[in-house]
Parts: sequence; C-alpha cells; structure tokens
Amino acid sequence: MRCIIIDSDSSSLEITESYLKKIEEIELIQKFDHALDAIPLLNKGSIDLILLDVDKHYLLGIDLAKKKRLKAQFILTISQREFGLDAYKLNATDYLVKPISLPSLKRAICKAKKRCQSEQTFSVNIFSAGPEYIKSNK
Repeated sequence: MRCIIIDSDSSSLEITESYLKKIEEIELIQKFDHALDAIPLLNKGSIDLILLDVDKHYLLGIDLAKKKRLKAQFILTISQREFGLDAYKLNATDYLVKPISLPSLKRAICKAKKRCQSEQTFSVNIFSAGPEYIKSNK
C-alpha cells in the first residue's frame, strides 16, 4: 500500500516512519508536518493509505478529512480519545491514540488493507453485472 504520514509533531512523525519501515506491505511515499502540504499529492489519487494526525490545537487533519473526499483509506492518530468519535463520523478506517505502538499500527493497517480489497471487489462486481442491471432515475 502506498502511504503518506501527516503529523504536526516531529517526534511522532519519526516514530511512525520507523514503524512503517518494518511493515512489508507499506511503501512510504512522503511525510508531511502540515495537512495542506499533502493536498497536491492527494489530488493525484495515487495514495492508498493516510496516517492523519489530529490535535485539539491543530485541527487541519480533521478539516482535510471533512473537506477533501479522500479516496485513500485513512487512520487518524490522536493525542486525546475525544477525537475517536470523529474517526467514525468521518468513516476513518481506524484511529490510534498516541503514543502509538507497532502492534496497534499493524492491526490498523491490516484493517485498511482488508477494507481496500473489499472495496475493489465491490466495484468490480458492480460493473461485471453488465449495463442491463444499472437503472437510472431519469
């Protein structure tokens, strides 16, 4: 999975990067300390997974998830549990409370991978039915 990290805390960014290097299925494309810097790359649509920081003083991660219709799976990394509810409201794949651990990151990535595979299967099955099964409301 092609992945980016967006985290305003440099130490969390480095720790997450070191964990991702230990997970074979992950190709870390880039890391950002500001959500707005990631938008050009996200607009290209070539990212499968985003690890997205949320902080009560730095809500751009949540703003990005709300405003951009993210095509990639995203996992919120949060410093306070109160943002956990936001993860489900935004249809995040998962959320991890900082400091994150390698086992919890691996579980969240496994969930993202399964979700990604099921969405690909779902979209293929829709279109394999043929145009006679697609109805229009017009």
